[in-house]
Amino acid sequence: MPEKIKISASYEALKQHQDLFNIFSHILESIKHPDFKLKLNELGKRVDQFTISILNRLDNLEYILEIISFLNKTTTCQIIRSAEKTLMKKSGHPQTTPFCWVNMGSEARQEQVVRTDQDNAIIYANPVTGNNIETDLFFKQLSAIVVEDLEAFGFKKCIGNVMAVNPVWRRSIHNWMTALDEWVGSSEPADVRKLTILLDFKAIYGDLTLAEKVHSRVFELFGQTISVSHYLTRDDKLFKSPKTLFGRIRTHRSGSCKECFNLKTSGLAHLINGIRILAVNNWIKEPSTLERMARLKGKQVISSTEYNTYKSAFTLLMKMKITHHFLEKKGAPLPDNCIDLSRLTNSQKKELSHALKAVKVLQKRINKLYNVVWMNFFN
Repeated sequence: MPEKIKISASYEALKQHQDLFNIFSHILESIKHPDFKLKLNELGKRVDQFTISILNRLDNLEYILEIISFLNKTTTCQIIRSAEKTLMKKSGHPQTTPFCWVNMGSEARQEQVVRTDQDNAIIYANPVTGNNIETDLFFKQLSAIVVEDLEAFGFKKCIGNVMAVNPVWRRSIHNWMTALDEWVGSSEPADVRKLTILLDFKAIYGDLTLAEKVHSRVFELFGQTISVSHYLTRDDKLFKSPKTLFGRIRTHRSGSCKECFNLKTSGLAHLINGIRILAVNNWIKEPSTLERMARLKGKQVISSTEYNTYKSAFTLLMKMKITHHFLEKKGAPLPDNCIDLSRLTNSQKKELSHALKAVKVLQKRINKLYNVVWMNFFN
């Protein structure tokens, strides 16, 4: 029985479908096989096909997200272990500096059922010998191997270079703390946004206490400045509201895609951002959007009615996104979030409109609470 998932409801639900459970078990065996790296591309395709299968058979979105995230995490950890062994064999001596591999973005939120790009980082302990250059070189080499292998598995390299191969996202614990203080004290929105990237943050391998120190410091700094919430709110406003002034779903209205609606930038992103802002302002460190909603309800930040509304909206939009990527693209997922409204049934349009109404309500709430008008004159 797999660790971390063995007592979960998702695992038990999967066991109710023997054929799916067998496929899941075979994939795990392949991931843990000594020669797994030779077939990473094939392994990625098998996970995609398995995803399509459980989409058709499991109704609970939370179960699907947890199961696929578990497979992605297990693969990533195996890749890191393999890279460690390769480098230590090459150098002829063990690497003794503790470190932690961190996922960020949608993978940290356990929402990357459709594998898109990578967002990751490395935190390593301060070198005992003081030779930071030699230590960083090891982790530079490690991250290079891991990033390449993740790409082979299906996670594309981040266009913005938010990856451990970039020294900005690969530091000793001391240098991480220094950088965080610099970013929060900066008047540059780009520096504050680096801090916000760390809000969707999940340590998956190594010395997890290193990650906890960094993450706790991020939240401490967050509480000391109004700028982070302001910039998160302002960034969200860069993308137009999902519904027009007259209550219609906002489409491109031009070109060959005039009846299309961008499911991510006009829907899911607003909902995820809004819940994130509420969560971090209430000291909720859990990165999962669904878990953040549950914690917000528990803290009575949102009512049970609001919780059910936001959860239903998130579930609908996420399922629509996954279905669009996988089923309509016939197993070849593409970073395409464009939904042609003319192809939806009246019932589907009604459900989508209802979900987007909830998103718009959340947008207004966040803007009222956290948009600091006077700061707009400086950046």
